Amino acid sequence: MRKLNTAALGVMVVLGSACGFGVGSDGNEVAQSDDVDGPDDDGGPAGGTCAASEPDLPYDVKIQCGDSVIPVVAAFREKNGANVQFAPAPGTTADCPFLIEGAVIRADEVASCTAFVATADDAAAEGNRDAGRDRVEVTWCWFKNLSTDHDGECCVAPGAEESIECETDHLDIRFSCDGGEGAPDGADQPIDPAAVPASCDCDSDGDGIPDSEDPDDDNDGVVD
Repeated sequence: MRKLNTAALGVMVVLGSACGFGVGSDGNEVAQSDDVDGPDDDGGPAGGTCAASEPDLPYDVKIQCGDSVIPVVAAFREKNGANVQFAPAPGTTADCPFLIEGAVIRADEVASCTAFVATADDAAAEGNRDAGRDRVEVTWCWFKNLSTDHDGECCVAPGAEESIECETDHLDIRFSCDGGEGAPDGADQPIDPAAVPASCDCDSDGDGIPDSEDPDDDNDGVVD
């Protein structure tokens, strides 16, 4: 596993009462105004679905003939759960926020996070590891700090957009028609927009109006 350079680590910004830092991946950046849960009983990250944490890539994803699947998305969900969150890797989009390289079988669909139905031809095709087996290199990123906006939605606080970390590792994609373990239900579901948090629309002066609608930000509401 190769950990890539992190941009602007440790950035701290003085924020208003309605848009403070949530829990970072190191667990120690919490503004006084944040309502953040403690660590889960099962040892999971603090802060629920809005806690910044590193998504984990499994070793492989198994696909049976007839499975409808987006292999890399399915692999991340199987390992991290449905609420896994990412920062877009350089040169990617919110629809496919990771860089996927080296696929031979269903190369275009795999690289673009496009759903497809696996067939016997896929299981018989020669991949870069063996018949029906490919090894792809996946680069994925995550935000080091996440917060909540004035509506309580998970978002990236001002100044933290560049505070990301990335890793590259391999994933084995295994196609077979032997009736064994295959892709789980929902493996063909695309990335949810909430999986790549947007920038926070804060209420820096605490007047109940987000900054995007109150540009003077002087606690007097919107002025016509």
